[in-house]
Amino acid sequence: MEVEELLTIQADSIQMRQLFQNLIGNALKFNIPENHPIVKVEAILQSETNQVQIMVSDNGIGFEEKYLHLSNACIASNNIKALV
Repeated sequence: MEVEELLTIQADSIQMRQLFQNLIGNALKFNIPENHPIVKVEAILQSETNQVQIMVSDNGIGFEEKYLHLSNACIASNNIKALV
């Protein structure tokens, strides 16, 4: 697992913990059996909006692009002050 230097954000700590547990857990659960799972967590400050973009990536099996809107809607509905 790779974790870049992360920034401090204003967010509900319970929701953020659950979000990261789900994302990292799914990355480990849905990996390609022949590969060692790699999970990378990064954060970038968007200076023009003063928001933090958090990116979690992995080398797992992925998901169909048609389901991408579901993850974005879930994050927005939780009113977390971070872009994921």
